[in-house]
Amino acid sequence: SDVIFDVRPVNVNGSYLARAFFPRFNRVQRNVLIDESAFQLKPGKLTLAGVLRHEIGHILSFRHEQTRPEAGACFEDKDWKPLTDYDAFSVMHYPQCNGLGDWSLNLTDTDKLGAACLFRPAENMLFDEAKCKFNHTGDDAMNYKTNAAAGILLLALSSDGMAVDRTISVQGYDSRGYPAFDKSSTAALSGPGQYGVTKIAQWGDPLTPPQTRVRCVSEAWGNWPWGGGWRTCNGWATDYRTMQVEVYMKGLGPADVSAAAKDAIENVVRTCVGLASVVAVNALWATPSPEPSARIAAAYAGGSTAFTGCISGKVADLTAVGVTAAALQLAFDQSSGWSKWSNE
Repeated sequence: SDVIFDVRPVNVNGSYLARAFFPRFNRVQRNVLIDESAFQLKPGKLTLAGVLRHEIGHILSFRHEQTRPEAGACFEDKDWKPLTDYDAFSVMHYPQCNGLGDWSLNLTDTDKLGAACLFRPAENMLFDEAKCKFNHTGDDAMNYKTNAAAGILLLALSSDGMAVDRTISVQGYDSRGYPAFDKSSTAALSGPGQYGVTKIAQWGDPLTPPQTRVRCVSEAWGNWPWGGGWRTCNGWATDYRTMQVEVYMKGLGPADVSAAAKDAIENVVRTCVGLASVVAVNALWATPSPEPSARIAAAYAGGSTAFTGCISGKVADLTAVGVTAAALQLAFDQSSGWSKWSNE
């Protein structure tokens, strides 16, 4: 559990040399994958060390420099914020995307400046903070400092000239509320002797952590100078879903009755459950206890009283089909399941 990310060799037949991650990714996505071809590069400017310098930039949350409009090519998206002036020589700038650097992928002075603007300069480093476009004392810095203490950067940045990814996710948890969730049918909650099934409440289970998944939403591709093509994801989205708890109210009554009697009971119970559900819901949310069990108990007590009173007024309808009011009781049912994914 103390491992922040892992580094693994892979064999993707040269479709990429190495692939990294942004700090906002979930642990399962936080890995550096290095293809076999990266260990077999021909002598020249392109080296594994240079490739890894670039990938480490992503790990520190630095974006590709060419996504800035000054590059004029290979645009990715607008989810970034500058840390310094544009740098066409940056280690994070693909040379084939109007970059002025080469495949040695060395750090430039602007790269170092951008990192210092965000992370603060190294000891004895000559540092001109006036050249920083990142506000190290404002809200961005406060967000960075607060979230870094949890062991993961929630601001994803771009080192170079430098672009900052503004997509923020707290390990998949989202404070905007729960996605829509409902049973497609209440038939699964019904059975012999069960009538008028009605949903009265729903909430997210606070004891079950949300699930998340990361999707690639945009790609970039091209040709390597040494031959072959490359294709990479340059846009990611994190979806989430939560465990939802639903509470249903229904009437219990005789099962072995005629079809006419069942229809009559269903009509009576549905009417009375509808009335009882209004009372139950009011009691559910009026109860100050944060414990769901206490609120359900209050809802059951209020709903039961309302249901009994309603049934007593339907004695004639029930007697006509040979059913007594005492044969009908109110019951609660609880169901849980994952919500839909947030993008669905």
